[in-house]
Amino acid sequence: MIVFLRQKGIAQIMIGVVTILFLGGTVLLIEGNFNVLDALFGRTGNLGEETVLKIGDTEITRRSFEDFVSNATRYQEQQNQSSSQLDRETIENQVIDQLVMREVLRQNIKLDDAVVERHIQNDSSWLSTYNLYAGQGVGALYRDEIRIQLSNSKLREKIQGLELVTNLEVENEYRRQNRKAKLKFIQFRNSDYNNATEVADEEAKTYFNQNAEKYRQRDQINLKFLKISSQDFVSDDDVRTYYDDNIDRYSEITSVKASHILKKFPDDADDNKKSEIKREAEELLKTVKKAIDEDRDFADLAKEHSEGPSGPNGGSLGYFERGKMVPPFESACFDELEVGEVSDLVESKFGYHIIKLEDKKSQPQTFIEVKKDIKDKLIKIKGSVEARQLAEELEFDVDMDGYNEAVKNAIYAELKLVVEETGFFTEDDSTIPNIGSKWTYGDLLDKVFDVEVDSVDLIEIKKSTGDIETYFVATVTDKKIAGIPSFEDVKDKIIDDLKTEKAKQLALEDAQKLFNQLTDGESLEDLAGKYTAPEGVSRQQLEVKESGLFALSATSDYISNMGSSSEAMFSAFQMEASEIHSPIQGNSDCFIIQLTEIEEPEMDKLENEVAGQAKVRKSLLQSKKSTTYNNWYNTMRQQIKVKDERL
Repeated sequence: MIVFLRQKGIAQIMIGVVTILFLGGTVLLIEGNFNVLDALFGRTGNLGEETVLKIGDTEITRRSFEDFVSNATRYQEQQNQSSSQLDRETIENQVIDQLVMREVLRQNIKLDDAVVERHIQNDSSWLSTYNLYAGQGVGALYRDEIRIQLSNSKLREKIQGLELVTNLEVENEYRRQNRKAKLKFIQFRNSDYNNATEVADEEAKTYFNQNAEKYRQRDQINLKFLKISSQDFVSDDDVRTYYDDNIDRYSEITSVKASHILKKFPDDADDNKKSEIKREAEELLKTVKKAIDEDRDFADLAKEHSEGPSGPNGGSLGYFERGKMVPPFESACFDELEVGEVSDLVESKFGYHIIKLEDKKSQPQTFIEVKKDIKDKLIKIKGSVEARQLAEELEFDVDMDGYNEAVKNAIYAELKLVVEETGFFTEDDSTIPNIGSKWTYGDLLDKVFDVEVDSVDLIEIKKSTGDIETYFVATVTDKKIAGIPSFEDVKDKIIDDLKTEKAKQLALEDAQKLFNQLTDGESLEDLAGKYTAPEGVSRQQLEVKESGLFALSATSDYISNMGSSSEAMFSAFQMEASEIHSPIQGNSDCFIIQLTEIEEPEMDKLENEVAGQAKVRKSLLQSKKSTTYNNWYNTMRQQIKVKDERL
């Protein structure tokens, strides 16, 4: 168990505690199953049920454990995990690890109800969820879950609080991050050797028998379908007609004519003075509005009250375009006021304005400018409705007459429907054959693996905006249940896998053969000149290439211009200048490398880069804190007894 914990990482376990177990409890709570939540928060399960796990003081019944495993599987499927990560044993281990973590927390820190309540009240998302649970009569269960999360935070703060980073550690880490190397290399692409490999049927069968689990497949289905898109019900003529009938909606205001009365801010006005001006402006607005109601001319009022330079001209500013006035003034004129309307107070950096909009000049947007917007609008309000109606009729006709006969109906003639099939695919495939990306057609995937074989179903596909985009009339014609397939079903894949392995080995052997010809004093270019391609490899010569400068990274093995190879990256910093290293395997290619340059860091820079020092210190501190917490957890974990009575 400890080995497994270290492999997965404590941080991942903590994330899993909250996501898999608690979200799982949420789903099962909605379904009315309280047993999982009982086990989740340390209860002993229903009386009479068989206990299969005892973790510390907490007993887990078989039913609760199966609920945990089922829910964890569902969660990982939603996270698009590959089938290799969804095997039963791995998920069971994850669930046990997470339950152990909860027991460690429960035993090592206690938070009273008042502390938990205060945190819930101060977090809107927690409060909302708590109210939902409380409405179901199980608010105490959610409160206990929050207690676990807070306990983890408190423990981390306590355990990690004393960790310090010395100046020497900062210097060493800065040196590691900024010491850089450059390589020359000869590249042996594994793919160049594919044609030089052969795989006999017997060899493939033997490999399959020894590695059958590698080819385990999830459920597969074959889907027959007809596709109806909402956009097919909106033609260019429809768009043009809508544009012509609504030309006023697609006119752009190019300029406006306005007059205003300004209550001006003095040049040295402070906040108190501006507040005083505002009160005066509010009284002026009342006076102006009353005078207008009595049919007084706005121009006369501007001459009488405006403190702006346009006052003597009746406040007239003439015609102006966007960008000519300060934003609040412009917004009122172009976006808020109708012609003839007088505004309320509009504040700008100059003071308070009372604006009268005299006129607007507009110019229609061209059809090309608005065509896409109109089409999208018509698809939403017309196309999706008509598509739905026709799709429902099509579903009925297919159910009654079958696909090939249904599409002959005259009402579908304009759509030129074609009956298609996907061929077998799984939920994990990134593309649904003959349909498209799983990300675009996720709505389809969510449904088709649960429908009965040979049933006719209508499935709608929504855009990310929630608008209906496409309808499928679809039928699962065949289904292969998850399991290890027959050799014949995966023969081609097995042969490809074996060829890949053999090509990789041939590339390494070819590189080693060339390296063995190296003599003292030779350069990489000299060595490349000795190369003779083996039989079956079309490449006749090798090229010497050069990488970019790179540092020894703890998180990435990518070397610029070369590709990924952790062995090459590590070796570069152990080599002498001009040394040529024996063949090294990369992620997809083999290399012979030569160290051409080591760039030492300028340590003087570190003293002058305060931000750089802080960044290095922060990353080191976080790493040390994580290590300290992990060591503490492993110690506590060994004190938790796990009694496993599962058969």
